[in-house]
Amino acid sequence: KIDVVGFTKMYNKIVSEMKSLNETGREIAVHFVAGISSIFENVMQEFGISQFVVEGDGLTGVCPINGNNQDMDGIILLISCICKIKEKLNKLVSHLKEEICIRCSIIAGDYIYGKLAGLGSTKQASGEIMILLSRMDQYLQDYIKNQFDLSHNSIVLCIHNKLYDECKDYFAGSNFLELTTKEAYRETTINSTIIYKEV
Repeated sequence: KIDVVGFTKMYNKIVSEMKSLNETGREIAVHFVAGISSIFENVMQEFGISQFVVEGDGLTGVCPINGNNQDMDGIILLISCICKIKEKLNKLVSHLKEEICIRCSIIAGDYIYGKLAGLGSTKQASGEIMILLSRMDQYLQDYIKNQFDLSHNSIVLCIHNKLYDECKDYFAGSNFLELTTKEAYRETTINSTIIYKEV
């Protein structure tokens, strides 16, 4: 799960402060939102991840992984994808003279994907793991709100500890710094670690 931190504030700033000879701030803001969606769509396609839903300034996706080293393979794929999204978002906001932070939550496990509410519905992922992912993201969102010293030009990642423990060396080698761990959030056991990287 990926979201742009402080998106609403950035959107409102564009609406109120930006304009060009032929566009209002609101029209520029609409292009900004479309640009974010386009980055999500294009990068996910580039990395061969087809099971995702864009949700405005964020997305939720799932990625089936097969093989003996599946968790590590999945993490390498996802972190490469997330870093590419961040790189493209940096370019998108550079002309706004803004920095951008994204928050991400990652967990491994079983899920169901498809038109779960019938043929007329959109494709979506479901299962207990998606509820846990949502709680992890809510915790991460609350954590970021209270951290005034985090760089605005970064990736902040909440990862389930089972997955983190298996891939800790990879994250250390990729310059992620461990910030804190959390066992439970709002009566849900999330057993997660928050790590951070300036990008």
